[in-house]
Amino acid sequence: MKFEGKAFYNLIKINALEDPSFTAKPWQKEDLETIETIDLLNRINSLGYSFDEESLKNIIEESDSPEDLAIILYHDDDIDVEEKVYLLIFELWRRLCPEKETLSIFCDRLDHLMLAYDQETLDDDEPLVDALKELENIFDGSVDSGIASADVLNSISPYMAHDVETFLCDFILDQIDSENLTYASELIDGFCPYIKDKLWFDFLRLNLLFTQDSQEASLMADRLIDDLREHPDLELLFALLRSLVHVSETETFLQAFVLACHQIHVESEFRELLDIALDYFSALDMEEEEGTLDALLKGRTAPLDAPFDPHDPDFETLNDLFLRKFSTL
Repeated sequence: MKFEGKAFYNLIKINALEDPSFTAKPWQKEDLETIETIDLLNRINSLGYSFDEESLKNIIEESDSPEDLAIILYHDDDIDVEEKVYLLIFELWRRLCPEKETLSIFCDRLDHLMLAYDQETLDDDEPLVDALKELENIFDGSVDSGIASADVLNSISPYMAHDVETFLCDFILDQIDSENLTYASELIDGFCPYIKDKLWFDFLRLNLLFTQDSQEASLMADRLIDDLREHPDLELLFALLRSLVHVSETETFLQAFVLACHQIHVESEFRELLDIALDYFSALDMEEEEGTLDALLKGRTAPLDAPFDPHDPDFETLNDLFLRKFSTL
């Protein structure tokens, strides 16, 4: 995917935070928000310009976006200098004309809020809640302007370092876990028309039902498992299994577990299946089985990306545990 706006540089910063060995040029991951405005002006003027706050503000007010302004201001072939100019213009635009928030500036703000939320450094969720409402309004407005709902996410994704759909799913699950059920329901209803993977939002609705109507939840879980037979998604299947661990749906759990067993292809997937099974037996207070699975998990030494052998003895042991206890597999 081709990135637009500041998304590429936000992604560099995220990668650098997650992996200290990640290599990037210092200016690519520098946080310009910590630099004084006068110093930002001095930096851009050192590249051949002569701006003060007022003159640059006047230019910004006559421009459509930081991206267009950077193209107008820089005509040479030095890519690094061109990008430095853009980043400086972007930050100065954000400060000098905060009322003129373009799509790229909104997405940059949303990326920062998402990162702070993921890192648990967001003291108050209200700015993120407000930004997600703005995002929903942008999506709705795009449809009103003639863009198909299925294409709306594509129009904003290039401006985001985060995967919007993945973040929304994780954030909504957090709201359900925190018992903010009305807000979670509003988010599901508001964003569902624009999400590509509808099964994940079915999973979110299922988690809401688990808190409200166990009979309807059981029926919906069965439907979701049927859908996953037709459209395999092991990550979603694992998420469903982890949710089922905490509800009294033994038969449904076993159906999903059997389906997952047939979709294991690499070592990392088998270890996750073992971990889920460990949690399941723990929730049932089956200490002997829990101890067996814990030992199996700790004894795995194959590389995480190694192909998984369906005849692996540990796999057979795992299946035997379920056969012995439930006579279902």
